[in-house]
Amino acid sequence: MLKKPVLTFIEMHGFRVFGGVPARVIYDNMKTAVDRVGRVKERQVNIRFLAMTNHYVFASEFCN
Repeated sequence: MLKKPVLTFIEMHGFRVFGGVPARVIYDNMKTAVDRVGRVKERQVNIRFLAMTNHYVFASEFCN
């Protein structure tokens, strides 16, 4: 059995519980999603997080 990153597991469970994938999800600047926070809301997003958002086809936004 392959181990999935914890964030991916939590998202998959949430999508099942709520009956689907939302169009947009808002996150804080957690290290599992953001590698670097730049100026004026610029984010360098983690490659695994980007792969997950592309796979489930939802937009992500980040808090200040």
